[in-house]
Amino acid sequence: MINIAKQLRTYFEKSNHNIDLPFIHKFPNSCCEVTTLALAFAISKNKLNGTYLVGKGYDRDNDIWHFWIEADGCITDITADQFGKELLFASKDNWVHKKFAPYELIDPIKFVSNSDMFTANFEEFVRIVSSLKI
Repeated sequence: MINIAKQLRTYFEKSNHNIDLPFIHKFPNSCCEVTTLALAFAISKNKLNGTYLVGKGYDRDNDIWHFWIEADGCITDITADQFGKELLFASKDNWVHKKFAPYELIDPIKFVSNSDMFTANFEEFVRIVSSLKI
């Protein structure tokens, strides 16, 4: 999963102006939901072993939502730098739990399948994930 997260992060950094997804042109700002959708889709498409969940939290002080992946007690957040944090690739640093409380952990299949953003942009998500060297 870490390899996929790093590849996806690099892809978004280099290609964000050539990707037809909402908010991605602002990467890493304001696009944690769309990047987490892409990461969850890439993980499921590649049938990686292990259980993972999607984190969804709310920062009341700043009225913002945030999304990330959790697996084996570690957080993967490829947009953490929008909050002045280091990128998290399987980190036990739980700053995200503190900043975005309350938060919930969601089954990734439900997260993707219940997302109108994913459904409306399915072909673009497929294109992005297919371009990764996994």
